[in-house]
Amino acid sequence: MADPNAHLDKFVKNCMLAPPAGQNRSDAELQAGRKKWKSGFFEHKVKAGESIDKIANYYHSRGTAPDGCDWKMLSRFNWGVDYPPYINWKLVEQYDFDETQNLTKDKKNYVFKGGEVVLVPMRPGAKKPGNIAPEQSNTIVRRKVEVTGVAGPSLMTPDIKSTFKVTGFSVDNEDVTDSQRAAVKWKIKDLDSGAETESAETGETVQLEFTDADVGKQYQVFPYLENTNLLVCVKLRVIKVELKHELPISRFGAITENSDINTIFNPSAVIIGANSKTKAAIFKLTKVEPAAPDFVLAPNDEGFVWRIKNVVGSAKFPNIDGELQNTGIDCMLTGLKPGWVVLEGWTAEAQAPCVYMTLKVVQERRIAYRVNIFQQASGATSQFSSADIIKMMQMANIHMRQVGIKLVADTNTTVGNYISTITNPSGQVAGVDQFDNVKPIVGTAGHFTIENVKDDYFKLPYLTEPNAIVASCVNAHRGIVVFNFCPSGVDVDTGGFGASGNLPNLFAEPDAPHSPAINGVYGKYKGPRETITPDDTANFVEIAPFKTPEAPYTQSIELFAGGIFMFDLNTTCNLRSQGAVVSHELGHILAAQHRGDGNNAGAVGDDGIAADPPDNLMDPYLDDQRQNDIDLLQLEIFRGTGFTRGGGLDVKAIYSPVRQAGRFVRPTNLSGQHNDTMTCSVEVVRKGKRVKDVQMNFYLTPYDTNDFAIEEIKYWDKTTRVAEKGLVTLRVKFTGNAGAKATIIVIAGDNDALDITEIECTILP
Repeated sequence: MADPNAHLDKFVKNCMLAPPAGQNRSDAELQAGRKKWKSGFFEHKVKAGESIDKIANYYHSRGTAPDGCDWKMLSRFNWGVDYPPYINWKLVEQYDFDETQNLTKDKKNYVFKGGEVVLVPMRPGAKKPGNIAPEQSNTIVRRKVEVTGVAGPSLMTPDIKSTFKVTGFSVDNEDVTDSQRAAVKWKIKDLDSGAETESAETGETVQLEFTDADVGKQYQVFPYLENTNLLVCVKLRVIKVELKHELPISRFGAITENSDINTIFNPSAVIIGANSKTKAAIFKLTKVEPAAPDFVLAPNDEGFVWRIKNVVGSAKFPNIDGELQNTGIDCMLTGLKPGWVVLEGWTAEAQAPCVYMTLKVVQERRIAYRVNIFQQASGATSQFSSADIIKMMQMANIHMRQVGIKLVADTNTTVGNYISTITNPSGQVAGVDQFDNVKPIVGTAGHFTIENVKDDYFKLPYLTEPNAIVASCVNAHRGIVVFNFCPSGVDVDTGGFGASGNLPNLFAEPDAPHSPAINGVYGKYKGPRETITPDDTANFVEIAPFKTPEAPYTQSIELFAGGIFMFDLNTTCNLRSQGAVVSHELGHILAAQHRGDGNNAGAVGDDGIAADPPDNLMDPYLDDQRQNDIDLLQLEIFRGTGFTRGGGLDVKAIYSPVRQAGRFVRPTNLSGQHNDTMTCSVEVVRKGKRVKDVQMNFYLTPYDTNDFAIEEIKYWDKTTRVAEKGLVTLRVKFTGNAGAKATIIVIAGDNDALDITEIECTILP
């Protein structure tokens, strides 16, 4: 059959004009109408060059056709309409198309080529031509069966089969035989080269597949029985897509304090209840081939569909402005239940997803912070004003949104109860012990000035790491992170210095040399990456958080206070870069090590994960155009400290009753005498029920104590940190003298929940 593509603007478009209202009748309606014509009808086999008008006039003039039989009546009797474009369509459906034989000169209308059949209604009492008795049964001779409809994808990706299906035939569905259905053939035409191939498969439904060599090409797929029909085909394009997690910050444009909180797309976390346009998590294909201008995948293109596979958690696509956000180049997700989910990208009718990404649904957790702006005795202060710092925090929250964490200013204006003194070397903080030197900034929640700080305090050799850990928690309350903005310092190249204060983490290794049963606890988290599904445990990846403590520390751990020094840059002030530095240093407070710094001898630590390209937020060499990403492994570390507790777990210490004054009472701490071995239990519950298979970790502080040792923890696997029954028993040896004290920190986590309790230990006289 000749290719009519050259005349698409004329004949084909003319055929596709919709008929006037009320003129489109089904085959069943036509048959019902013909049955009402009691005089019957006969078939006229058309000769080449004849027209409907000529046939009507011929039989009307001979008295065979009824009065009023003209081309319109004859058309309505055969095709239900007297609308030429629709008649063209029906004739092409029945008899196919050959532009060399049956096109008018203007290329707009069908011309009979000979052999077509037209039904002619008979006048009452008339005889069929040739003096044959009229057929009164009104039985219609079965017409030629051809395919009239097909459905299939408009987009396909390499090496994934997609389904194409016949959706209609030229006769009623019940009149199509099984053999005819099985005989449907499929032709694939390359629209670039014009080459045509036949599928080896036949039948109403077929599955086709393309390869990498086909990417960028366009094809037409034709189902047919005898001849292909130009108007019965699926047009598709073969594309290749990528869904990547780690992206340079330049992909998101200029992030400012006014950017939407969900500006960074493809995050690790989907936040529960975040379902608006400016809050729901955005996921976007990071590469599409062919690229613009050759091809553009629109945001709402139904040829590409997103699906969510709920594993432990659950999420959904929100409906925004009346549209479900699950088609095209990007989609949006809002969380429903904490836990793992897998986001999948599909081309329509495909047999498998072409891309996927593992995510975690979480509750948003808030971390309270304070800002200390240090003023030297000489009057020098940070180059960043309080207004600048507010903008930094807003941009930091755009980064932290990826793991469901939000920094919120502490509204308590009371000076912190943790005012430290550097004892070695002494005298470097003039007057910091005096509460009068710490003053809240009126009108700005969480911001304070600290005055009369000695000029060289923030320079080596004074600010060694142990001293910094202590000093960073100036003006802290329990559970508060402190950001100290200083005029100059030891880290002027990057602008930040994180001093974690040795905060317990669910996954960190407690460095407790005097507690042999705890020393050597498995110090890594093992889980899926974005390209590993939650059920593929054999390919889980390990990430190493900081050990605890990372450096000597003698202050009380009970405050759970963390501090960060933010030094002036030795370059022009860049708030976006500093916003990233704030997030980076906060990552250290939350026990995250550097990413990709394993070859740096001076590195504070490396998490053991390769970084190529260096687009991770925890890369040690922050760049204004690169780092932003916090991945799925880091999410667990970031959310595994006491700062991010929440989710409904309750960790409780249970002490054995002791006899006092003739009766048994249940103590509130663990106490005994020198050389005693004391026991207590720790239970993890949710809504009054014990939680099974919960992860737990234990820390004895002070870390260098010789007065106590945890000898055994029953019902707990220290390699996996799992407490199978949700109940463990601790055996603690009291080796010190009377008056010695210590604290055992217990942290427990289940899915996205976290809680902490403390067991106070005291040696009695």
